Amino acid sequence: MSHQIYTLVQEDEELYIKELLQRRFHFSSRLIRKLKIEGGVFVNDQPVRLRQKGRAGDVLSVRFPRESSYFEPEDISLDVVYEDDDLLVVNKQPGLVVHPTKNYQTGTLANALAFFMQQSGKNYKVRFVNRLDRDTSGLILIAKNAHCQKHISDQMDRKQVRKCYRAIIHGQPEQEEGIIDLPIDKDPDHAARRKVMDQGYPSVTRYRVLERSSWFAELYRHDNLTGGHIIKLGPGNDAAALEALAAWP
Repeated sequence: MSHQIYTLVQEDEELYIKELLQRRFHFSSRLIRKLKIEGGVFVNDQPVRLRQKGRAGDVLSVRFPRESSYFEPEDISLDVVYEDDDLLVVNKQPGLVVHPTKNYQTGTLANALAFFMQQSGKNYKVRFVNRLDRDTSGLILIAKNAHCQKHISDQMDRKQVRKCYRAIIHGQPEQEEGIIDLPIDKDPDHAARRKVMDQGYPSVTRYRVLERSSWFAELYRHDNLTGGHIIKLGPGNDAAALEALAAWP
């Protein structure tokens, strides 16, 4: 069971315990009500009423209610990057769906997490703070309690979290860096895709070119790979193909 601790200072003596939970821990009213029902608030390790006041030096502690996840455990490779009492960060591999859906009821990251908890003797409700598409690799944040989830989600809403993606694209950007400011929304012809639409939601992407097509061709040259060829898919890729051919004909 995860918990949080705070030592009261003199200015806190004027505040009720409920106010301390709001101001010092930034708990939501919903979470405070749940803690009250579950009896999860303590002062100096003793249960306390929310309308009570404390003294400087008192230790206010909160023990979050025990919750469980009910995903079927599956032995799927899991790359854990960071973990503490409130947060788990994993590096999701490509080809892995984050959570079960109608089309993917097993073999998901959620199933891998259930197995991870089973093996480590832990059990908490899996709360995905962010998600990635099946074929996208990268960091996934899993909150172990509602407060952690809300805290990070609020940071995202305030634009305090920066997301960076690396991708191989079609075509050849004219500039080395720039800004794409176009509205996007769900593609009416494809449920799993997004597209630029006039009535879509605001979306701003700042991009920077890390490597051009000639760099990939140079990899072939460096590793003495012969018999390679270029497959040019779709329009707008002529310049990229010619650049690659110039680097490794």
